[in-house]
Amino acid sequence: MLVLFDLASLALLFALVLTPLLRDGGRRLGLLDRPGGRKIHKRPVPRIGGLAVALAYAGALGFVAFAPYRNVGFDLDRLIATVVPLAPALALVLATGLTDD
Repeated sequence: MLVLFDLASLALLFALVLTPLLRDGGRRLGLLDRPGGRKIHKRPVPRIGGLAVALAYAGALGFVAFAPYRNVGFDLDRLIATVVPLAPALALVLATGLTDD
């Protein structure tokens, strides 16, 4: 279970670092959701927050995959074998979310 705790902790840490970076980058690049119509926000909001979450998850999974966790009673190879085939679907969901925002 230490692996799962490490995975969650790393994903949180990566998200805490990446979110402000991508927020500021989104503002600089003009990737903003502007107020108006049915929108309830009063100021322009960056639209790429989901990218920070996806990158944090991928970074944490990649880090844990290459860390020396092979003898802890957790089948990391099986976890990776499960996640890798889902990657195209996850990328499609991310792309849809970015487009929809």
